[in-house]
Amino acid sequence: MKVSIIITAYNVGKYLADAIESALAQTYPDIEIIAINDGSTDNSAEVLEQYKDRIRVFHQENKGLSATLNFALKEVTGTIIGFLDGDDIIVNDKTEKQLKQFEKNPELEATFGKMEQFLSPEFAHQSDRYNFQTGELPFQAKMTLLIKKDAFEKYGLFPEVGVLDFVKWFDSAKAKGVVFNETDDLVVQRRIRENSLSQSSAYYPELLKYLRERIKQKRDIV
Repeated sequence: MKVSIIITAYNVGKYLADAIESALAQTYPDIEIIAINDGSTDNSAEVLEQYKDRIRVFHQENKGLSATLNFALKEVTGTIIGFLDGDDIIVNDKTEKQLKQFEKNPELEATFGKMEQFLSPEFAHQSDRYNFQTGELPFQAKMTLLIKKDAFEKYGLFPEVGVLDFVKWFDSAKAKGVVFNETDDLVVQRRIRENSLSQSSAYYPELLKYLRERIKQKRDIV
């Protein structure tokens, strides 16, 4: 099975090489890496160009994460897809471990692993500024996912809604019956830094609002 790893980059030039190298270091051999620079104003474009002989590189005007992901989904040639934010790191056997789940269960459409969060080294002396959980964490997060390409044909592309793109997509896919599991495998290391989504004051209120709306909808249906 060929696996396509999608890397999205927006002003993460300082960390982007780490992300790309972690994808290139995968122990599973049949992989293509697709990296999209979403109109970065830092050196992300230059970092990507240094890898263009080893990965497929695209540049576009800034369109936001959802539109960038949807563009990439139309470019993949693999039958299985993984995702990586340009400032995070996947463990070197992520692909190999997660593919075994599909081998065990041919009906499976998606599989999630665990992630471990770490504070970016340059902020270690300011650790009291950052709030995050330590240890291995189970999350139905895009970065811990490996998913069949045809799931996006079956359940649709990402909604272009900003920060909750994956949350809303997966919620809709679950309602339509997507077959998935969660494993105890550690598959990704999530970098905590300035401007991390998890540190944004807007993300969790938006997520809470959405979850409340979903609960209300379910109650109304009942």
